[in-house]
Amino acid sequence: MNRRLRNCLGVACSTATLVATTTLPASADTTNVTFALTGGALAISTEASAPWGDKGGSGTTTVSGSLGTTILTDNRGGTAGWSVGAATTAFTNGTTNAASVRYNSGLPTTTGIVVATSTGPTTLSDTPTQVVAGTVVVGNNTATWTPTLTVTLPGSSTVGSYTGTITTSVL
Repeated sequence: MNRRLRNCLGVACSTATLVATTTLPASADTTNVTFALTGGALAISTEASAPWGDKGGSGTTTVSGSLGTTILTDNRGGTAGWSVGAATTAFTNGTTNAASVRYNSGLPTTTGIVVATSTGPTTLSDTPTQVVAGTVVVGNNTATWTPTLTVTLPGSSTVGSYTGTITTSVL
């Protein structure tokens, strides 16, 4: 037999014997390891203001514009779904109140494992109404959308600046 091959076989056999004897301990014991993870918060973030500027002349009955970016952050690390609602105050200029206010989130984009869906155009009131929901949640996730608000004014609306407040909240 070739001397190199014989030396190689001898090393391989010795290594196999060493592995076999070191992987099978004479006695063994186990240690169970446990730990916990704590969850964070479920939070909503919106733009502080949405100045739309001039939206038309007197007699305009519908105006709309963006509310800016809304972000739902779910750092609870669980599997519970979530729901976001929106409410409105009256839009008024001191003499005319808006007839209705509609909120449309559009299609939310997400990170993490969550299915975020919009309720579509939703008429708001002074009580929060669901506008976006998160289901099939696993761990931390976010949903981002840029809602459009449509304010319908009566035909008798007067000129001037209209002001209202949209409150977006986790339900």
